[in-house]
Amino acid sequence: MTSVSRRASTLLFALAALLVGAAPHVGASAPQSVAVAIVVERPNHDAVVRVVHVPRGASAAVVLATLSNEEGWSTPVYDTSWSGFLCAIDGRPSAAATCLSSFNPHAPTWAFWLGHEGAWKYATSGITSVAATDHQVEGWRLEPGTASFGHVAAPSVPASFTALEASVTPLEHGTNEASSGTGLVLGVGLISLLGCIAVVLRRRRR
Repeated sequence: MTSVSRRASTLLFALAALLVGAAPHVGASAPQSVAVAIVVERPNHDAVVRVVHVPRGASAAVVLATLSNEEGWSTPVYDTSWSGFLCAIDGRPSAAATCLSSFNPHAPTWAFWLGHEGAWKYATSGITSVAATDHQVEGWRLEPGTASFGHVAAPSVPASFTALEASVTPLEHGTNEASSGTGLVLGVGLISLLGCIAVVLRRRRR
């Protein structure tokens, strides 16, 4: 084998190793993370629906923080005297960490809901005690001060993971699709290059 052929063979193996390393490891993080559909609904049915991925067993506070980070919102604010009482999502309705101590029953507040068998159920436990499971559904609805009258409305969108996931466009799912697409393009390009090198090697051996 000539020195050119040896160099070409070395390059061939190097590219093969690169191709293996660039291949997306589908399902590699499945045991560690779960998909949670989350709804944040403001007045006038202005709902943000997303599917986020968090560690299995993560609290609802982590789910909300993950959504806020992905959306570029400000960090959720909780009352310093009771960490489970949510003062603000993206600065609304009150960014003060003392919102509970100065609570006004006629002021807007966030109501926390969980999807259960396709229906919304008002959460009776604190968000730090809600552990994320795969395909879980969580909802936040900004109550316009009606909670003081014993009426708390559920989010207006379906409490179904399948329905909520279908309503999210691919780009809004996060970077998974984009990274997979990049890996696919890189993989196709490397395969084409490997094919060309193989043809050159065969011709030099004749």
